[in-house]
Formats: sequence, C-alpha cells, structure tokens
Amino acid sequence: MSVQPKSGALVAKNKNGKQDGSVKKGKNSVKVLLQENKTLQEEKDAITKELDDLKTKFSVLGKKILDHADKAEYGLEDDLDPLQVNLDDLLGMLSKVISRDKKKNRMETRIEELETRVTQLTVEQAELLRVRAKYEEGLSEICQCYDMPAVKVLVEKIRVEADIPPHFLEYPHGYCTSTGPLKHPPPHIVPANVLNTPKPRQRLPGDTHIRNMLKELKVFIIKELNMEKPSRADWRTLALRVGIPESIIEKWRYDQLDSPCSHVLAKWSESCAATVRMLHRHLLSPQLRSIILVRRIEDFYDVE
Repeated sequence: MSVQPKSGALVAKNKNGKQDGSVKKGKNSVKVLLQENKTLQEEKDAITKELDDLKTKFSVLGKKILDHADKAEYGLEDDLDPLQVNLDDLLGMLSKVISRDKKKNRMETRIEELETRVTQLTVEQAELLRVRAKYEEGLSEICQCYDMPAVKVLVEKIRVEADIPPHFLEYPHGYCTSTGPLKHPPPHIVPANVLNTPKPRQRLPGDTHIRNMLKELKVFIIKELNMEKPSRADWRTLALRVGIPESIIEKWRYDQLDSPCSHVLAKWSESCAATVRMLHRHLLSPQLRSIILVRRIEDFYDVE
C-alpha cells in the first residue's frame, strides 16, 4: 500500500520535472513584499528620527520662550515641560516677548540719541561759555576806555578772540565816523553786568548765609536775574523755589520794582537755610539752569 506524501512537503512538478509557475510567482511576491516592508521600515525609522529631532527643537524653543515669558499670567509652573504647553499660549508668550524686546530696543536707541545730543549740547555750551567770557573781558576793557579808535581796536579784539564773523559787530551809524574822545561810552556796548572781582586763592565756605555773601557777586546775580525771560528763568522762578507766593510775585511785577531779585533775596534771607550752597542748587535746577551764575558762584564758594 503506497503512502501519500503530506501536501506541505510536496513539490509540484510538471511532466518535465520542473516546478510549477504559480509557485515561482508566489515566491516572487513574497520577495517583493519583504522588500517593500524593508523600505517602509526604513521610512518609518527616518520619520521617527525626524519627529524626535522636531520634538527636541520644539522643547528647546519652548523652554526659551518660557524662560522669558510671564508664566504666572498663564497659570503655568516653573518646571513645566514645554511639550505640555498649549501651542496658542506659546505663540501668545512669543508675541509678548518680541513686543517687549522691540520696546526695549527703541528705548535703548532713544537713550543713545539723547546721550549723543547731551554731548553735543555740552560742547556747544562750553563754546558759548568761552565766547561769553571773551565778551565780558572785552566789554570790561571797553567800559574803561572813552577813545573811539581804542574802542574800535578792543571790539576787533573781541571779534578775533571769540571767533565772531565781522558783520556781527558792525558799528551803528554815527559811532564809526568820530575819531575824537567820547564823553560817554556808546550805550549799546556798555555791559549791564560784569563781574571784575578777582577769584580768591581759597574758595569760601558754601554754608555762608546770603546776607554775608560777597557784595559784588550778589549784585552780579541780582542784575542777571532781574532781566525777565520768556522761559521765566529769572527772579520769578527763584522766588517760587524759595517759597514766595505767586500773589506776592505778581504784586512786585505790578509795582515794577527796580530790582525785584533784591526783594527775593531779602525775603529769603529771613530763613537760616538761605545759604550760598542752596542758592547754587536753585540756579542749577532745570527751571533756572543759570549756568553762568552757577560758574561764578563756584569760582568763589565751595558748594560741592
């Protein structure tokens, strides 16, 4: 009795002893599937790696945003994983951080511009002080000279030393034609306020009461502040700063006092706090900003 072989162990052959074509086709299909599976597995591994890289980058960016954002505003904890934060919250934080940085940059730029402008103004101020000093020195000499040719020489000296264009110091009609001595110096070139007092070898105490202040320096300050200015950087602002009511200031203006600043200092001198140092601070304030007077006080008193 013949034994039939198991179906799994049989190999189908045709009459010539060759394998059946359907079997070959099945094996080829398996190879194709295996190859496709391998390709898909490689693609999956690549996608997984790319996803991990994106997660890492997202975590780094998210942490940076959280470090610079106000987490309390969104009710988030300090050690929260960025991957657990809502995307809309992260975008909102990022917008606020960018906006804040822009404002900061604009502020820094503005500060740099202001610092540059302050430097420019300081240079300009130094130049103005130099010219002012030359004016004062030259006008002081002119006050003591009554001979027109000599006056013309002194004016030209002022122009050269102060580096002033010639047309700025043209003589009024009638003053240039005379060559004889003048009974009085021309009124337009007589300085209203010149301080000729020499500087002391050692500066005086800044706590000196204004009643005991150098007379020449006090007169110099009074004359300068008596001249009212549109900016009110004159005796009126000083009066307000030392505590004199606005009503009294207006009354003094109405009375047209010859020297209102004298009244201001006299009223203020009733206080024991009315010292040269305090006067220096008032003159240095943004409201007055009387640099010339400040420098004159510093020449004679130790107010630092």
